[in-house]
Amino acid sequence: MTFISGPRLTTSNLNTIQGEDHLGIKNVAIIMADTLQAGITSITPRARYWAFFSWVLHDFIQTQSDKSLKNFKNYLKTQEWFYIVANIADMKNKSGTINQLVGVTKGLEVWEKEKTEIPVCHEYLKNSFGGFNIYRNVMKILGVTKDGDMEKGVQVDRLTPVGKKLAELFQKNIENTRFFKEWRHNFNDPIPKDVLIEYGTKAGLSRLQHSYDLDILRKLFLPEGSDGETERLRFESLSYYQYITNINQNKNFTHGLWRYYMYDVFSIKGEEKRKIPSQYQVVALGWELYQGRQLFTYSLESIWSFILDILSLKLLSIKQLVDLILKELNKESLPIDKPLSSLQDLFPLKRKRRELFLSKMVNDNLNVIERVWNPLLVLLEVYYRFRNRHDLKQIHIQFKELGEVNHLSLKRWEDDIKNYWNQPIKELIQYIIKSYILQQHAQVALNKVLSTGNDTYHFVENNGKLHFLKNNKPSYNVFRVNQAMTILEDLGEI
Repeated sequence: MTFISGPRLTTSNLNTIQGEDHLGIKNVAIIMADTLQAGITSITPRARYWAFFSWVLHDFIQTQSDKSLKNFKNYLKTQEWFYIVANIADMKNKSGTINQLVGVTKGLEVWEKEKTEIPVCHEYLKNSFGGFNIYRNVMKILGVTKDGDMEKGVQVDRLTPVGKKLAELFQKNIENTRFFKEWRHNFNDPIPKDVLIEYGTKAGLSRLQHSYDLDILRKLFLPEGSDGETERLRFESLSYYQYITNINQNKNFTHGLWRYYMYDVFSIKGEEKRKIPSQYQVVALGWELYQGRQLFTYSLESIWSFILDILSLKLLSIKQLVDLILKELNKESLPIDKPLSSLQDLFPLKRKRRELFLSKMVNDNLNVIERVWNPLLVLLEVYYRFRNRHDLKQIHIQFKELGEVNHLSLKRWEDDIKNYWNQPIKELIQYIIKSYILQQHAQVALNKVLSTGNDTYHFVENNGKLHFLKNNKPSYNVFRVNQAMTILEDLGEI
């Protein structure tokens, strides 16, 4: 692809980063997922880490006289390093797995290099809290830990009663191992591999079955009968995933297959709709909205990506850009001069047609049908899917309103469609380009400069022309249902 020559931004001390969400619209889906399965994120997929880090806190508090934050970080990284290589030892012993093991790259490097003993290493992660930095917040969400008490000089996180019980049960698994008796407080000398193998068989991430800490972890993640909305939604979501996987036990659950069940099967508007058991109806509709939001953001990013590809070839004003896109659409004999309402007979889109559209939105070619018109149809499909729904509860109404005006809520999209309903389709396309993409990106990029000092601009306007800086491609949010499935697998629930 040929890039433009000519003026560029002057150099600055800002950090130029690629990043994600350059239209500021993806965090809405993250909030939806956080609500529906609170405490399980895209980077916290292994159940036993909740028990391991609880034990590290417990053992530190019980055995260390110096309870400063500095000493805790040293203690923590030493214990986590032992745990990393213990999991690798268990895997090498043909028993465990190292799926989603934090620090595995460095651990494998040292394990392969050393023959009989493993030296202490803190360089497996740059963060001073190691993997605990990843799990720290979700442990609080599940009620295992709470913040320290700075007024009393307690800098480290504190265990709740259930966290203390979890730590004690984890320790019960390992208290007869050589690691626990002889090596866990050895912060200097290399540790024998056979000690780590024994430790791994008792404490490994894949060794939860028949362990003492299994039942309490099951109750934490699947708190049946809880009065709290956070716990109830998480329990119902995880149960919903189990229900879906039980229908197709031999399927490889890709993102597309999850979308099929959540959007096309278990919805009153789905093409292959089936009745969902009543206990899953609230979360099922929540995840349907999540999938609709994914379709919305992916399609909008397709048009955004197409615009950037055009700008990479030539300098254009906003008017010239809009006119060029409308001209290309007109060449394809598309009905852009007809009112938006004339398209209503196209909806709902057939699933296979929609999926074909989605598969071609990421293409590099400058095909205006695949990267502008078809994305517009998917955007309209989302509008048709959620308008006038009689089955929406308050939580679903809130999901539609998430993002409000500045982050392009589904409610704003619905309102905008109503405003353009009797206007020519080209007017809506022009509005999307100017407001949903160009103006949206400029505002998001400016906010990032002001709040983080990071430069994420993909184009700049100079003397009335849009100057290309870098490309972008549509992408989905990380689908954290996959992480929840790993936790269910750890717990022996699937």
